[in-house]
Amino acid sequence: MPDVGVVIPTFNSGDQLDRCLQSLTWADEIIIIDGGSQDDTTDIAREYTEDIYEFESDNFSEIRNKGIMNAESSWLLHLDADEVVPRPLAEEIQSKIMGTDQSGFYIRRQHVFLGKELGEKRSPLRTPSHLKLAKRDQSKFVGNVHEELTVEGELGEMENVCKHYSHNSVEEYISKMNRYSSLLTREHTRKRGYDGSFPLLIGCTVSPVKRLVSIGIIRGYFFDGWHGLVYTLLVSMSCLVENMKIWESKIKDTNYES
Repeated sequence: MPDVGVVIPTFNSGDQLDRCLQSLTWADEIIIIDGGSQDDTTDIAREYTEDIYEFESDNFSEIRNKGIMNAESSWLLHLDADEVVPRPLAEEIQSKIMGTDQSGFYIRRQHVFLGKELGEKRSPLRTPSHLKLAKRDQSKFVGNVHEELTVEGELGEMENVCKHYSHNSVEEYISKMNRYSSLLTREHTRKRGYDGSFPLLIGCTVSPVKRLVSIGIIRGYFFDGWHGLVYTLLVSMSCLVENMKIWESKIKDTNYES
């Protein structure tokens, strides 16, 4: 059977990591790339693996590629500390990689928000999938903030889902949103400069509404009661905040130059 390793970037992930690692006892190798955690993250990680590397960077692809470089397994599953691999998915992974010609697999995620699984009442065909499993020597990550796994070769998809315990509280969501939106703003202005007034207007009005419709109606989160409604509104708000920060950065630089 081909060997499977798991790469997990961490940063102050002590409240999530144990649940994640408990679901990975079947893996042949676990690689932790820690970004300077100040809590008990590394202590928890040491209960499951000795392969813990400290590496701090705002470039998320660099962090994940560091894990690829330090891994030895022929297949790598890329997870976050707030994700869990249920047994059906673990068994499917081990089965599908045996003798396959495919080089990578998409895996669907089911969000769990404040203890409630979201999206149970929608078609599984509408559940978003992410490229998370790939052959080590045929894959790498690109992109600074919204990093993407690129794979050379044919791709497949798993039938079973992994669970994503995205946030423990509204406060935690807003805190992470603030951090990531600032990183996205810097990346956006570095690559594209500043948008004109019309793109910013669209970004602050149309884009949040599109995200609300996509998640709340098309993915069916509105059918999950208050949990689904609050989660959808938070995601839509993050889109608004990202664009407002781009606008803020623009006027600050304009005032500085004048």
